[in-house]
Amino acid sequence: MSRLYIRVSYNTTLFSFVDSLSTWDHFVSKHINKYFHDNYGIGSQDQKLLDQYAQIRRQLNWEKEIDLFNWAFSGYQDHPGFNELLPAIRYFETKKNNTGVSLKFEIEKETKKLSQIRSDVEKRFEKLCSENTIKVFTSLFGNSSQSKLIPCYLTYSPDIHATQGGANGDGIYTEVSTGLNKNLQINETISVILHEYTHKTLKPGEYLRKRAKIKKDNIYDNEYSSIYPGPYSAFVEEAIIYTICDVFTLGTDPLEQRNNFIDRNDNEMKIIWQSVHDISPILHSYLIGADTSTDTFNLLDNYFHMLKLRVNQSCL
Repeated sequence: MSRLYIRVSYNTTLFSFVDSLSTWDHFVSKHINKYFHDNYGIGSQDQKLLDQYAQIRRQLNWEKEIDLFNWAFSGYQDHPGFNELLPAIRYFETKKNNTGVSLKFEIEKETKKLSQIRSDVEKRFEKLCSENTIKVFTSLFGNSSQSKLIPCYLTYSPDIHATQGGANGDGIYTEVSTGLNKNLQINETISVILHEYTHKTLKPGEYLRKRAKIKKDNIYDNEYSSIYPGPYSAFVEEAIIYTICDVFTLGTDPLEQRNNFIDRNDNEMKIIWQSVHDISPILHSYLIGADTSTDTFNLLDNYFHMLKLRVNQSCL
């Protein structure tokens, strides 16, 4: 199976912060932009640079995410595709907040905190014993269990209620809410890493799209805005990954999670967690060897076809 190694550095923390600050894509969470606006301010020159950064970043898209982290980790070495991002990164590095403290000072301080939890995160991740569960599902989704190293970058979130992570490219990153106590930092970081690591290892959405083409059924390539702001395969993948990681490995109650998102009026996550609840028995039967891969996929296909109809008819 793939193996994980944790990386922490000032340059990757700074890059991740500015990249998120730019909100270059719909799927970039706005919590860092809001924090910066409230504590540093965003003037017209700042916004102009952020807009320029976002325009360049959109051309690189999500696929270059970990390549960009690797570039930052190397010290922003000369790179024809990435060099144009550096002026904005250096500009915001020198910005000072309402109390006169520079972002550079803040990032240095928070990177030290990330370094302090790095080894604990690695140890707790190993203790989860999630590899055996993931290995079972590699067979279901047509993946091999080849051994390879996957870098995982820890970065900084100034919001104790919000973090973002990703598994785009040949690695993983996750923000850490450094304002939480150390134990919570580690637990929440492990949860995100496990989620992204399983995305990276299993890639169920990719398999579903290939399978749909063979069956001449394009449901997974289509987008249904009432369910998810992207391909249906991405929504289905999220539901599957949450089931394997949060329900099977971490023991999360999917109905409790669904109700939390109902309270927050987050319809997208409400539907995801309802789906997690509904497909958990299907995937569990496969996990314990009670159902074949064919039976499992037929049940999953039937469920997600029906879910699309139910949501479109406002029955969920």
